Formats: sequence, structure tokens, C-alpha cells
Amino acid sequence: MSKYPAGFLHHKILPEMLKSFEFGGGGNKVFSIILGISEKLSDDDFEKDIQPVIVRMFMSQERPIRMCLLENLTRVIDRLSAKMVNDKIFPNLVTGFIDVVPVIREQTVRAVLVVIPKVITCCTLLM
Repeated sequence: MSKYPAGFLHHKILPEMLKSFEFGGGGNKVFSIILGISEKLSDDDFEKDIQPVIVRMFMSQERPIRMCLLENLTRVIDRLSAKMVNDKIFPNLVTGFIDVVPVIREQTVRAVLVVIPKVITCCTLLM
């Protein structure tokens, strides 16, 4: 990825990768590319381009997508606001505790460990 100009990746490749991922193409490989590009984005661009996709994907009931998000949550959690995690992601994340697939439940437990500091921060701010 580093051999391509950041502007090209952001404006040409990223939109196509986001479309592909959202509409069921590519799965983990496409999401890894998206995350690689997102690491080079400014906070504003990340919030505008990547954050909405992550929120929508956590609402998805498709297990491969949820698993991909759960496995890669550590790569994006620092760039997500505490309010966004608390309001939009956490309520959808906890549905993984009642999933019939054991690996989803296990990965959900691991993901909660990553998300808890953001949820606690948000709760502290509310007090």
C-alpha cells in the first residue's frame, strides 16, 4: 500500500473497496485493505468515510462480516469516539453473546475487552 500515493488510495481505491465490502464482496481481504488505507487517513476523513461503514456493518446479521469486524476491532477502536462506540456499536456488539455459533460468542467476549474502556469513558462523561 505504501507505494501508492495517499490521495489515490483515498479517493480512487477506498470508495470501491467500501462498496465491495458493504455489498458482500471480498470479506476479510477487502476489509484488511480498507483498514490499511484508513490508517493513513486524517481523523476527519476516517470519521466521514470509514466510521459509518463500521457502524452499518455492526448492524449486519451476516456472521462472516461480524466476525471480520470483531477480529479487527483493535485496529480501529482508538479512532472511534466513545459516544459512537457507546451509542451505535456496543448495543449491536452484545448481540454476539447470544449467537448460536460458539466462535462468534468467543470473539464477542474478546471484543468487549477492547470496547469497555470507550464505554466506561462515555459513562464517566455522563456523570
